[in-house]
Amino acid sequence: MTGPWSRSFLLLAALAAAPDVLSSQPPETFSEQVFVREMELVVDLPDVLQNNGWKPGDFQVLVDGQPREVTRVEPVADAADPHPWTVVVYVDEVLASPGTVFYAGLALAGQAAALTRLGNVEVVTAGSDPVVALPATRETGSVDEVLTALSGKARVERDQGLKRPDLPASRQLEKLAAFLTARRVTGPRVLFLVADGFEVTPEQSALLEGKSAAAPEPGSPVAAFRDTARLLAAYGWVTVAVPLRKEGLGMPRSTMSDVDRIRASSRGPAEPPVILVAPRSTTLAYDGVVDVLIEPQTAPLRALTRPTTGTVVGYDVQLGPLLADLSRRWRVWVAAPDTVEGRVLPVEVRIPGRSKDVRAQEWVRSGTPEGVAEARLRNLLAGEPPAGGLPLEVAVRDVAPSALEIRLATAPYKTARPATPGPVRISYAFTGEDGTVRVRHELVPASGVAEQGWSHTARVELPPGTRKVAVGVEDLSTEAWNGRVIL
Repeated sequence: MTGPWSRSFLLLAALAAAPDVLSSQPPETFSEQVFVREMELVVDLPDVLQNNGWKPGDFQVLVDGQPREVTRVEPVADAADPHPWTVVVYVDEVLASPGTVFYAGLALAGQAAALTRLGNVEVVTAGSDPVVALPATRETGSVDEVLTALSGKARVERDQGLKRPDLPASRQLEKLAAFLTARRVTGPRVLFLVADGFEVTPEQSALLEGKSAAAPEPGSPVAAFRDTARLLAAYGWVTVAVPLRKEGLGMPRSTMSDVDRIRASSRGPAEPPVILVAPRSTTLAYDGVVDVLIEPQTAPLRALTRPTTGTVVGYDVQLGPLLADLSRRWRVWVAAPDTVEGRVLPVEVRIPGRSKDVRAQEWVRSGTPEGVAEARLRNLLAGEPPAGGLPLEVAVRDVAPSALEIRLATAPYKTARPATPGPVRISYAFTGEDGTVRVRHELVPASGVAEQGWSHTARVELPPGTRKVAVGVEDLSTEAWNGRVIL
């Protein structure tokens, strides 16, 4: 053990480089202030409701069961900004096989022009950590080139039988959540996640589909997919999983001709002449597409995408209609709560009389959710540097064989975000002997942290077998944060 206050750390981020804290900032504009006071939802409406002149009073929005005022409604793509989407193609080189990356890369490259018509496109690869392969751009040629190159690399790996790193799905999903939630994005956003599913038991499928009252085991892949889906929805990321495959699409169904009926009726009893009819305009006309949307192996991906109003794409024929659908969505703004709580909240969007036709994200956030804080702490424990920008001083001393006293203090700082009243959240992460990480959160009432600074002293009891400890502090009123490994 060490002497009193012998482990002392000073965490002063370079404020000019931090996304939350700025040393010099132009005066805030009116539009930025409105964005902070409102929550934006992206709503998917069927064709029959597309031509309505929707007004705020036509929608009802419930957040955590309570009605919220709808302040604005407008189409996603309007004359003022015809390319409003933020598009991220995220190739998870652990969750996706080389074959999946090969086919998905080619298919998405073939849609490069449609992707850039939506807005800026960024390409990210994630092996052990996310790496930006192509910064955000509307250059169709660059998007095509990078995706084609990734596809070619994956084809070589597939043909050589190279294996991907064997890392837990839960860890990959945490990295995805941390990567996306760290950025300040306004407007509609869509994530194309290149990843495979995995086989699940009937019990796991019921948990993923929300048909079981039981809660998934903490730390399990089922819990990871469910929790990540909530975070992606709460941060507004329409998520499209792309476990693309080549075989099994089948021929499109169509209405039977008289000749087809004669041929079908001449078959034996083992081949009943029953052919489902589907419009040629829908990709559901293909048996393979239907299978992707119901097979057990894609249940985790459906659970990941459904709360975000996204979908699962198993064949390239699905991409064109999907991209056209995104351009027809609507934006609905509602008044944000007066205070922040640091958690995700259920949301429901209704049009009286047509509510079943409305698809909207199922979760919104009140401040930074606990799941994001947990992902950040796991990243710290894995050796990544903090990047939140809160000027934080941490000092630690041993007060018992299994207890620490931690003194936390922040200096005043400037922020680009108007503060919304809220507490400071302190999060502790403990790594046990078996490598399991447990996280504990504490909310401390506070006000004026950015203007006046803040300090707090706490006694922390260490769980048996603790090997490492990290602490994170977040001013929920501005979402500025920082943290450090302290043991």
